[in-house]
Amino acid sequence: MLKGEAIKSSDNEEISDAAELRKISYEVVSEVLKKAGRHLNDIAHKPQNLSPNTSVPYNSARRKDDVNSDSNAEVENDAKPNEVNDKGKVIQFKEVLKDVYDSEDFTKKIEIEMRKSNLKYDVDPDTICGIGCFKPKWLQAWATPRGFGNLAYYAVGLAYMDDNSKQKNTPMYLAVAFALRLLGPLLGFLMSSVFLKFPENPFVDPGFGNEDPRWIGGWWMGFLLQGFLLALCTVPMAMFPRRLPGHKQPKLNIMLPDKKELRSKVLNFFAAMKRLMKNPLLIFITLNVIFSTLGTFGHYIMLPKYMENQFKLSASEASLASGPPGIAASVTSILLGGFTIYRLRPSAKVLTAAMVSLEVVTAIGFLMLKIPHCEVTEMANYGLDDNGLVLSSDCNDNCSCSTSKFTPVCSLEGNTFYFSPCYAGCKITSNQEFEDCSCVQDKSGLNRKNVTEGFCVSKDCWPQALMYIISFPILQCVVSFLKAAYTMLLLRSIDPQDKSVALGIFETMISAFGFIPFPMVFGSLVDSACLVWETTCGKTGNCWFYDVSKFNYLLHGASALFSALSAACLFVVFLLSARLRNLYEEDIKEGIDTKLPETEEGGELNMVTKF
Repeated sequence: MLKGEAIKSSDNEEISDAAELRKISYEVVSEVLKKAGRHLNDIAHKPQNLSPNTSVPYNSARRKDDVNSDSNAEVENDAKPNEVNDKGKVIQFKEVLKDVYDSEDFTKKIEIEMRKSNLKYDVDPDTICGIGCFKPKWLQAWATPRGFGNLAYYAVGLAYMDDNSKQKNTPMYLAVAFALRLLGPLLGFLMSSVFLKFPENPFVDPGFGNEDPRWIGGWWMGFLLQGFLLALCTVPMAMFPRRLPGHKQPKLNIMLPDKKELRSKVLNFFAAMKRLMKNPLLIFITLNVIFSTLGTFGHYIMLPKYMENQFKLSASEASLASGPPGIAASVTSILLGGFTIYRLRPSAKVLTAAMVSLEVVTAIGFLMLKIPHCEVTEMANYGLDDNGLVLSSDCNDNCSCSTSKFTPVCSLEGNTFYFSPCYAGCKITSNQEFEDCSCVQDKSGLNRKNVTEGFCVSKDCWPQALMYIISFPILQCVVSFLKAAYTMLLLRSIDPQDKSVALGIFETMISAFGFIPFPMVFGSLVDSACLVWETTCGKTGNCWFYDVSKFNYLLHGASALFSALSAACLFVVFLLSARLRNLYEEDIKEGIDTKLPETEEGGELNMVTKF
């Protein structure tokens, strides 16, 4: 055990520790005997011509096949070390053991192995393969059908809502729908801030708190509550009628022909697809939303990790600081924007011009978010290689350190931290301080033997963190103010009979080129800023330490770039805005029945409108 550590455990824990010590001791002793056995094999097969009091160094021994055959070579090829009985060989046996491991060195090796088995220290990945290598592949199998359900809800649900409401009320209804949609992530962040305070396995104490960078919270708990709530909401939604009662002006009274109905539906679908693919407004509105999704959600998903590394917050603190304020601002902004459109009823040109302006301000806002930052504290290293920072040097070369566990310690000066006590070369621990650390030096090069547990945190960093926490919701207000207008413009840029198909294509394109790629795009960008990777079970895992300055530029620069591309697409919509008419007026009179195209013998489609 390490000096200064007080052992307080139950009888069962003591038995477990003793068993672990026996296992580790056996492994170390086995390694010792393997090494000694190779030398003893040399001795056993070497001709002896020594007096009992003569000692020959073991490394001068020669194998039998290296000696000329003579009368002194009496040891057989199959002689074993434990059959060496003459005094000369016994003396050499002692020399071997003394050279390979003396008692002090043997104790040191045991201590190193015990450090590796202690959760407070590094863990050799070769000794724990099979522990902590769980890969939840089943999550994707459950997430895929859930994605199909979401697609159907938004593709059919928005069309259903628009068909059962007056066009002048659509902006307000859409604003409420999107605002309520954002309440989901808000509740998700609140739940995660609570659940992440519990360990991944609530029945096992990991031995450290949630402020430790190794902490893995109860990420799975939210899925249980979410699944229950989804099932609860599905039942009343399934009971909605095809047409809401009391709606006096149905926009489409669809009458399908009885004959050749299936063929008619298929032909109508391809006809609608052809019309939609030739609609430039639909194409550029979709591109705009894709780029906006990449920039906004990419920034959002990496924001907690950024705040953890930039402002040294815990996982639950970063989740709480990054999620609810921004989402609350977005919900408020969407409702205000929908109400503004409902009251002012701006023309298509004015509305699209305002949308372009807000996207430009959003791009500038992402660049401005780079300004709040903390003073960078450096991790002690000895250069760079293909895997990032080089942490090993002569001062810790004999410590058998690994990067499977991140336990940062800070120098007393507070300007440099080390990956772990092991990489700092520390040998003694007491009251969250580590002593006799061979790698710790100050700026003048003098050895400062002590370090403290945890990150080096800048003393004046909190005002910078507060500035970021306040600025981000303000930016979200700008991003979300006219969010309801996107869907309204989309619905008004297409024929009424194409709504469901258009919304289906719209959601599919956004999912395929927006929601699916943004974690990969921003994940790759952020990974390029990683300096120290976790190595567990012989494989690379999570990033332990980032180049925070590079992280800052990549995260906010990429978000600003996607916002600029979104503004460019909206500018094209602005140029084509003259095609958008009847944004707020009913374009179908009461009593109109629109009959879907019938398929005649020649395969042509005819539109029949009955008044």
